[in-house]
Amino acid sequence: MGKPLKSRIASIALIGLPALFDVGLIAFRNADIAKSWPLGDWPGTEWQINLPAVLFWVCLIWLALSIYFRCIKSPKALLIVLVWISIIGLAVFVWNNALIARPWLFYFALIGLLLLSAAFSSAETAFTILQEDVTKVLEDRASGRDPDATTKVQERRGKKGKPSKFFNSRYNLVDNNIGESEFQTLLSFLLVVANLTNLGGMSLIGKSLKSGDSSNAFSLVISSVIVVIVGEIFAKFVARRLPVRTASATVVLIAPLKWLMGWYTNCLMVPFKWLLDRKWVLDRAP
Repeated sequence: MGKPLKSRIASIALIGLPALFDVGLIAFRNADIAKSWPLGDWPGTEWQINLPAVLFWVCLIWLALSIYFRCIKSPKALLIVLVWISIIGLAVFVWNNALIARPWLFYFALIGLLLLSAAFSSAETAFTILQEDVTKVLEDRASGRDPDATTKVQERRGKKGKPSKFFNSRYNLVDNNIGESEFQTLLSFLLVVANLTNLGGMSLIGKSLKSGDSSNAFSLVISSVIVVIVGEIFAKFVARRLPVRTASATVVLIAPLKWLMGWYTNCLMVPFKWLLDRKWVLDRAP
């Protein structure tokens, strides 16, 4: 049974109202609240009472206590919330729009870096889980422990009543890439493109910022906090929970890139293959 209407209204009032009130008071951050803002000029208020700042912190404490007693109620969950608050606080503390010299390049690089990093990181986890699942199913079938064992991909395809062509093509690509030989190639590909993405994205972000120590700290927080948390940890967490759906979603991006990189690599290797195929080269080899 769901919560009674009065209980839901009370929860919304206890959590929603102070949150909205604090959001409204953020507009005063550069004025009155800044005088009592922990990350700003505080202390130094000379014991002056600033009403917007007092209301902000009262509502913020009220909001934190309401969330804890209404939603969390466990030390582990509280620790997780505090970790996320510290990460968000660090990003807010160093974020300074004045350091961004080229906003269009900065946000293009940041969004692209987050999306591509999340896609490649989640794909690595998802395909690894699915490949291990295929190996286990084949062993169960061969040993007779479970002759009718099915893989996670087969279970997902079986739940789809009338799959579309796009659905079938995605899952065919997933099946191909979790094979023993293709999987090893896929891992190497993901390792290379993930490093190239991180290097290229951070290089563009660095070019979009003004020079100076503040910009270096800003770039460091972006690379070590925002990209790692969102593009790595959170993406891998989602992939562990939903490996089949993650693989089917990311394979649309990975399959053409993998083919393109394979074709480019083969073109680079043509001169070396030609030399190795020449008998006079082998005769002169030490």
